[in-house]
Amino acid sequence: MRRTIVVAIGVLLSGSIVGNAQQSGQIAPTFRAGTALVDFNIVATDSKGNPVTDLRRDEIAIFDDDQVREIAFFQFEGAASSLASPGNPPVALPAGTFTNRIEYAARPPKNLIAIVVDLINTSIGQQVELQNQLLQNLKQVPADAHVGLYVISEHAVALHDFTQDAESLKARLEKNTPTVQTTLASSARVVQQLLSTGAPHHAESLRALAEADARIQGDLDQQFMKTRRRLTLQALESVGHHLAGTPGRKSLVWVSYGFPLTDFYGTYTDQVSSASQELATQNVAVYPVDAQGLPPYRNAPREQGRIEGTSELIASITGGRATRNNNDLAKAVDAAAEDIRGTYSLGFYAANSADNRWHRLSVKVTRPGVSVRHRQGYLASASVNESPDWPHERWNELAYRPLTSTAVRVDVRPTKDATRLNLSVEVVVDDLQFRPADGGTAADVEIALVEKTTKGPTNVRVQSAGIQLPTGAAVPAVAPFSATFPLNAQTTSVRVIVRDRASGKFGSLDLPLDKLPKQ
Repeated sequence: MRRTIVVAIGVLLSGSIVGNAQQSGQIAPTFRAGTALVDFNIVATDSKGNPVTDLRRDEIAIFDDDQVREIAFFQFEGAASSLASPGNPPVALPAGTFTNRIEYAARPPKNLIAIVVDLINTSIGQQVELQNQLLQNLKQVPADAHVGLYVISEHAVALHDFTQDAESLKARLEKNTPTVQTTLASSARVVQQLLSTGAPHHAESLRALAEADARIQGDLDQQFMKTRRRLTLQALESVGHHLAGTPGRKSLVWVSYGFPLTDFYGTYTDQVSSASQELATQNVAVYPVDAQGLPPYRNAPREQGRIEGTSELIASITGGRATRNNNDLAKAVDAAAEDIRGTYSLGFYAANSADNRWHRLSVKVTRPGVSVRHRQGYLASASVNESPDWPHERWNELAYRPLTSTAVRVDVRPTKDATRLNLSVEVVVDDLQFRPADGGTAADVEIALVEKTTKGPTNVRVQSAGIQLPTGAAVPAVAPFSATFPLNAQTTSVRVIVRDRASGKFGSLDLPLDKLPKQ
């Protein structure tokens, strides 16, 4: 099948003004076993659409399925006047340790805008036009914004690290011009070529072939649209997992020609809603941008309305804003940046049972003239006994996914000998779901080792592990466990994946074997 490609541009905004946190009445959350802390962002604006930066905790009320909940913490995350606030200094990474935790980065980011330019849902001609638009709009990205460049074929791939050098990004984008081909389109061209070049005495056979081609073409169109939809939603989820460990608001500006929410073959609200809920769970707000704008060859009104329905649904579930009738990327980025200036983080402990259902969230503000926008709800993850085991296909999919995940933050201290790899692992406690256990609380995790050679992943091995926390003791920031895996002689690097069984969240990181200490 031909490869479909998406380009993603991530814009990192340097940290926020921390002095305002005290004014907002920040309260540190308290660890509670058997409950889930639901944290999310709100964007507060006044009647003129300007960000509100001095909201107080006592002016906020959280409702979970129409039931009021006690606020566990409340903190201002936005920047009142500038996106160029200095970031927090990086934390020193201990020698011999590998991590996917963002706080160890050279410039730890906070509050983020990722621009995802979708080439899956475009023709080759549209891709060229879309790339030209992107190159022009990169000139208008604020100078204080940190921009990273990603490409997604079947998966997301980072092409360029985060930078303030827009020219460097443009040069990389021009060098890596992606095009989309499919075997579906190729096979259709082969059939048409046969029909046009066939000999006259083959007319009857060719007519039969033409009739068969017409029937098959409908099936191919349906399969092609199904594949486009699946790859698009999977790509957006992959970017969300990659950014999950970044604190603050994560805004994803999705520039796309889009795909319809309904078509001749059915309605896809459930699929789009499920992917949107996954993004919302990672605190990623999506800002869809119509790549067509207002060209003379714009889709027919009915078709365009179905495509806009997809954008509106994703934006509403995640707490973003959809841009219609305008393909100005800079304006969409400005809108996302303006929302960041009025962003607050808050959270509560869910009182309902973990039922794997989507629960509605609403926030009310008592200050007159102030409105808030946020994601529509949260998923109440099932307990470990109800959470399904991952099939081999799921582990394999993560093995081939170029982008790693920060949804579960992990530190790994590896050592190896000729035939084994020993891993000392520490997992951030806040990223796990604990259950009551004898003498304390426990979390159940799975750790997978993906072995890779120069030709790609070769195998995936999975082990289970338990993490215990004693009752009455101070809750640590990280919880340790260890694992040992056999190692093939041909392996050049490995990927470590840690999954919390209760919530289904996972984190991953890659380890080059030539940099690992030997026993």
